[in-house]
Amino acid sequence: MASLVAGWGATREVKGSVSDQNGKKLARAVVYLKDTRTLMIRSYLSRKSGAYRFVGLNPDVDYELYARFRSVTSATTLLSRFDSAKVAAIDLVVEVSQ
Repeated sequence: MASLVAGWGATREVKGSVSDQNGKKLARAVVYLKDTRTLMIRSYLSRKSGAYRFVGLNPDVDYELYARFRSVTSATTLLSRFDSAKVAAIDLVVEVSQ
């Protein structure tokens, strides 16, 4: 039953990529997704292309996203419950020292 959310099964997803300040895609960056209601955190390792994806998200909850690469963390971005997109696109930038 945990997979069912408000709207009788309606879910959303967020996807995007992780890159450095020069636009280079970062493979194996850890992307964190925090449910602001339950404070549960999910994580995902970005692919070679820097891509990440979280599915099955409750459309009635705000989520915070950020990425971490080599002990450097990106800014936190909010995925708002007021954003009605079923598939939200959020790219994250990690300021990696050269």
